Amino acid sequence: MSHGAPSRIADAGPGRAELTSRKPQRSRRLLVIGLRILLALLVAIGWEFAARRNWIDPFFYSMPSSIARQLFYWFREGTAQGPLLAQLLVTFEEALLGLVVGAIAGAGCAVVLVRNTLLAEVFGFYIKVANALPLIVLGAIFVIALGSGMTSKIALAVVMAFFIVFGDAYRRACAVDGDTRGDGSASAARRSTVAEAVSAALRGTVESLRMAFALALAGTLAGEFLGATQGIGCVIAASLREFNASGVLAAMLALGVVAWIADYLLTTLQRWLLLRGAQS
Repeated sequence: MSHGAPSRIADAGPGRAELTSRKPQRSRRLLVIGLRILLALLVAIGWEFAARRNWIDPFFYSMPSSIARQLFYWFREGTAQGPLLAQLLVTFEEALLGLVVGAIAGAGCAVVLVRNTLLAEVFGFYIKVANALPLIVLGAIFVIALGSGMTSKIALAVVMAFFIVFGDAYRRACAVDGDTRGDGSASAARRSTVAEAVSAALRGTVESLRMAFALALAGTLAGEFLGATQGIGCVIAASLREFNASGVLAAMLALGVVAWIADYLLTTLQRWLLLRGAQS
């Protein structure tokens, strides 16, 4: 028995060490979350106090209690455009569709251009010009050409997602393409290089998903500001026309919460895809 006890303790050692190492991480995470909540409460209390004392003008800056009342009213009665959740769903549907189409197009174009220097030199110029155009100009063109429905918002989201995905995928694919592209070696070697370029482009696409979604969402909101009958951007624009600061901030708060949830889900998906790619 005297020999068995030390061995059991030794076997339990790594598990205990792992649990011990996790405790500081868990405590720090709880501390960070607590400080974030405390900071938000302090800002809200200070904001409310300053507005009620007329240190800041509530007409322009509103106050947390007015924003909460506006949100409660929208959840109960709906906005002028319809239920609040439906408006959020429209906006995120447009952004998600734009992300999917833009990511596929960006990764595909990156692989094609990295394998063909002539096409890269020809189309690269126009891609740079299009990327330099202001967002508001592209949005206006799409609204005029495609109307004020979802199509114009999705098109703008596609463009926004395309450029970030294309840039990351192209850089990744160029890094692995190397010298074999111009080499007159066997076709098997060329096929291997193509496969590596595609794999690198896909990895670049996955790594840029979060940023691409953020830009797709920004494009969707810009399109809704320019002309729309549905969407949270339309709700914000309507509140702005009425000089309703509480409405603008309430819509922004609802948008921020849902965007944070979407970002968390995308981060989880991104980690899973990168892990699967590393294992394969």
